[in-house]
Amino acid sequence: MSKFLVAAISAAALLFVSALPAAASTYNVNETIGLGSVVGTVTTNGTIGTDLGPSIFTAWDLHLNGVSASFEIKNTDSNGVVWGGGDVTATATHLLFNYGAGNGGFLVFQDGYNSGQEYWCLNAGGGACLSHVSEYVVPVYYTDSSSQFISGKEGTQVFATISAVPEPSTWAMMLLGFAGIGFMAYRRKSKPSLMAA
Repeated sequence: MSKFLVAAISAAALLFVSALPAAASTYNVNETIGLGSVVGTVTTNGTIGTDLGPSIFTAWDLHLNGVSASFEIKNTDSNGVVWGGGDVTATATHLLFNYGAGNGGFLVFQDGYNSGQEYWCLNAGGGACLSHVSEYVVPVYYTDSSSQFISGKEGTQVFATISAVPEPSTWAMMLLGFAGIGFMAYRRKSKPSLMAA
């Protein structure tokens, strides 16, 4: 096999792997909010970037825990919805929210759009969330004593993380590399070596 053919096959494989669509990413959520918490998972479409909106979220399963009350919201619920503005940053390992944006952005995971009940809100001063509160969990209704609020969050902070599992394209690149090393070793063994007389 000529060196040109090997190079052409390798280049074609690299182009194929780099052209694969971004894989969905599932992030773990474990937020403490006052005496409450939000625990579960959110899945994105794999988009990486800044100032992203709710359209990147494709699935969620979140347990909203307040004082003496809890509620589970899922994207598969008939009323399950995620809505809001930008201020979300997605990296390969974290989801972050910019609390200091000051642009009125917010992100809400809720059972029933704008119902005032059963939701988790991250807030940069948005109109849909209480303007003076950074983050809150509402397992019943926002005026219920089970709701937990936290104020004063500033800057961009992590709200979800991903475990370190390689993407399929990473596995493909690694296997391609191992195949290349094996092929080179095979080629070196098959060539006769020059012996000194």
